[in-house]
Amino acid sequence: VTASIESGSEVESGTAVTLSTETEGAAIYYTLDGTCPCITDSASRLLYTEPIVIENDVTIVAYAVKEGLEDSPTSAFVYTVSETRTVPVTVSGAAAGNTVIAAGYDENGMMTGFVTAEASGTGEDALELVCGRETEYVKVMEWDSLEGMKSERTAERIELK
Repeated sequence: VTASIESGSEVESGTAVTLSTETEGAAIYYTLDGTCPCITDSASRLLYTEPIVIENDVTIVAYAVKEGLEDSPTSAFVYTVSETRTVPVTVSGAAAGNTVIAAGYDENGMMTGFVTAEASGTGEDALELVCGRETEYVKVMEWDSLEGMKSERTAERIELK
């Protein structure tokens, strides 16, 4: 059994891992608690039917079975969920030379990270905000070095899922 993401990787919460086997028609069984899926009466044993979404640090143990063939060896895949997340933010309409700011906030209004960039003036600027995974929303602001904060863009709020 192989996984779409290398074992030992740090991943963002919500990352999907796909399991596969080279044996056509084989079923893949796995566990998420580090136990062997070869224990057929274990409540932890799950039949693989769709990508596994990683929400917390996890060890996936998997193996493949097919009637008439020997079971595959078990494979273990360890994933650590990053303490941060990357949020793509698109800022529209910022004037060339102004500074655009994207800041992430948690449910209590505490800042979890921010990023700044000089606006290109082309109509859209893409920023990658790296912030704490507890971030619930992003505020986008535009700063003009001569005039200060632009009122139209101040506190534009983007809710995250």
